[in-house]
Amino acid sequence: TCADGCQSMPAGTADKCKPPQNSGFCANKQNGAWCEGDALVNCQNGQKASQSLCANGCKSNPPGVADACISGGGSNGGSGNGSLKLCNPFNPSKGVTCKFGCYSGHLGSDYACPDGTKVYSPVQGKVIFVKNSVSGQTCKPDFGNYIKIAQGDYEVFLAHLRKDIQVSVGQSVSAGQHIAFASNSGYTLTSKGGQWVCQQGGGYHLHLEVRKSGKAFDPYASAEVSWTSCDKAAGVGGGEVVPDWC
Repeated sequence: TCADGCQSMPAGTADKCKPPQNSGFCANKQNGAWCEGDALVNCQNGQKASQSLCANGCKSNPPGVADACISGGGSNGGSGNGSLKLCNPFNPSKGVTCKFGCYSGHLGSDYACPDGTKVYSPVQGKVIFVKNSVSGQTCKPDFGNYIKIAQGDYEVFLAHLRKDIQVSVGQSVSAGQHIAFASNSGYTLTSKGGQWVCQQGGGYHLHLEVRKSGKAFDPYASAEVSWTSCDKAAGVGGGEVVPDWC
């Protein structure tokens, strides 16, 4: 499958995949992490596999040493320490079908939904990571296509999305803003015969994971998280919804 479409060639020459649209920066770079301004880009086979925004800038290292984000404090467009306000990422709201810890190693909340269901940002913050290079299921531990949104010490992951993610790294998002479409990219499981299995063509859902200072926790069981519904109002730009605490 060609990620960016197939290119028809003249008679006598085999058709080929079109060059990746995002290959320019990584075209002549070895596989690994490279700074592009304040973003840390993961180059794989001449194209961008993923990138994340460094809150304190990106440090270019000598040859043989991967570039890296500069460590230290910094704002990601949030409120810093304190409570986190979240709203349901669907409109109308959906319930959790696989809770935090519903099987060993599951560190998020899953919402079963049809392929292509619109996903809305559950939090106000800044997009610091986007991966949109995965085609379908991998049946290996992998978030697939996903978004990471930061607000102060908190990071919210939305995973197993379609490739056509609607936001980019560095963009500020509002709670209730349409940001993606749910799917089953990466490692997605289906309950079958009392066991969780990776079944091709199944497992469509959204995985929502919340971390504070890098540690995942259950947002439905934490006193520092308050939830609201995102289906109070609709209509800005035909896609956004407004949570009732805005």
